[in-house]
Amino acid sequence: MENNKDLLGAGLSIGGQALTFLLDDSMYALSISTVREIVDVSTITTIPRTPDFLRGVLNLRGEAVPVLDLRRRFGLQDCSLSPDHCVIISELNTDGHKVTIGTLVDAVREVVQLAEDDIKPPPAIGMPLDTECIRGIVRMNGDFVSLLDFEKICAASGVVNAIKRVQQTKHDMEEAEAEEK
Repeated sequence: MENNKDLLGAGLSIGGQALTFLLDDSMYALSISTVREIVDVSTITTIPRTPDFLRGVLNLRGEAVPVLDLRRRFGLQDCSLSPDHCVIISELNTDGHKVTIGTLVDAVREVVQLAEDDIKPPPAIGMPLDTECIRGIVRMNGDFVSLLDFEKICAASGVVNAIKRVQQTKHDMEEAEAEEK
C-alpha cells in the first residue's frame, strides 16, 4: 500500500486541517494551507476566449481574481447560483509568482482535522474525476470525502495558463485606458 505521506503531498500532514465543501451531492476537501479566504459570490465578469470552466473574474478589494467553476471543471451540470454558493480564494505558486484564484463551489461546510491514518488512496475506478487530482479519500460521518490536490487540478486543466491570459488581457486593457487619458 502506498505511504499516506506520499498521498498528501505538500501542505497537509499528520493532524492537518482541511476545508470541506459541496459540489452537487458530493463532499470534497482542500488543504486549509491553500485557502486564503472565503467570499460570497458577487458579480463575476466573463472574459472572452477563456475555457468554459473559467467562469470569469471577480473584484476582490480592487484585484481582478479569476474564478474557476469546479462544477464545469469536473463535468457536472450547471445550476443556478444560490445564497449558499461561495468562492474559495486560494494562492498558487507558479513560475516563482503567486497567482490568486477563486474557486466557485456550491457550499462550504466546515474546517476539519484529519489524521494521517484516516486518509486512504482513491479507488482506481468509480471516481467522478481524474484520480491524479485526488490526494486521498476520507470517511466522515458515513460519507466519503475526496481530498483534492488543488495544484494538480489547476495544472491538469490549464487553469494557470488561462489565468495568465486573463491577467495579460487585464493588463492590456489597463494600458489602453491609460493611453486614452
